[in-house]
Amino acid sequence: GIVLFFSVYALVKGTLTIGLFVAVAGALQQILGTFRGIGDRYSELQRRMVSVDYYIAFMELEEVLAEKRELSMERQEASAEKRESSIERQKVPEEKRKAFMERQKVSAEKRESSIEKSKNVKAAQTVGIRFEHVTFTYPGQAEPVLRDVNFTLVPGSRTALVGQNGSGKSTLIKLICGLYRPCEGRILLDGRDIAELSLEEYRREFSVVFQDVFAFSFSLSDNVSCRGAQFTDKERLTQSLKKAQLWERVQSMEKKEGTYLNKDIDAAGVSLSGGELQKLMLARALYKDGPVVILDEPTAALDPLAESSLYEKYHEMTGGKTSIFISHRLSSTRFCSRILYLEGGRILEEGSHEELLARQGAYAAMYHTQDQYYN
Repeated sequence: GIVLFFSVYALVKGTLTIGLFVAVAGALQQILGTFRGIGDRYSELQRRMVSVDYYIAFMELEEVLAEKRELSMERQEASAEKRESSIERQKVPEEKRKAFMERQKVSAEKRESSIEKSKNVKAAQTVGIRFEHVTFTYPGQAEPVLRDVNFTLVPGSRTALVGQNGSGKSTLIKLICGLYRPCEGRILLDGRDIAELSLEEYRREFSVVFQDVFAFSFSLSDNVSCRGAQFTDKERLTQSLKKAQLWERVQSMEKKEGTYLNKDIDAAGVSLSGGELQKLMLARALYKDGPVVILDEPTAALDPLAESSLYEKYHEMTGGKTSIFISHRLSSTRFCSRILYLEGGRILEEGSHEELLARQGAYAAMYHTQDQYYN
């Protein structure tokens, strides 16, 4: 401002030519633009620092809060006291009680050994899940999303979760995966409260395809195996891509681009379609080969022919595993032996597809409403 004032003053007095005044004004404008750019970059840096602070705070969080562990231990102690009082009331002899406790100890040791072996032993892939009076409320909300939910998934079963938007299906899946903790009640994995298990041990049991999918800027091989090429099982990778119906696409890309499996997706300049991304995530779940397979709307971006073909191979993909399938299209749940219909955060109906249709309840009404569009 001072420079501009004296420049105008000198121009009026005649000591500064018009050309020189224009040059000074242009230089001032460039200086102002430079300072404005510095200010914008500083503001952007401050905004990004907020995101970094959130990230650092997230990475420093404990995996399992100490309060949760203490609550779990209190529940265990209360349960043990109830068992003891029950044994006393029934006047069970001391030697029988000791034998019972010994069997419980042996059973627990076998269970721990089974979970440890499940890292590498495929025969251990039979996992059961039980919800006992589970209620969950999101922070800042007054009404719970799930209310007193009770059900059991027996090992090797195929279960479908259906219901309208907002019924609590995705929240229930996140609870099963250990991403959320119940506000009330408990979740059992093979009879063990998941609050007693480490997250690393627990999440090893699950192969999940969530509704929102994306690919990392890695090679297709690394996207599927989630490890370096030197640690990837090539045969397992190929079989996973074939079962997910993505192998032919990969082969066609390799003919054009070379060894595409080892090229980064972004670096190769090729983006996958929504349907191909879903197949890629399915291949990732199949490669992990967890005892529990969870598919949250796995065919939302697929065309009808690809969807039908995927359903036909569903038995092959989940054979011998405990599988959970979420879909808004009720016609796609027929291959599941059991269907849980959620409404308002509760399990309103459960049974097979034929049983629920015969009951003529909420499931049947929703199915017949969709039937006129899909059939």
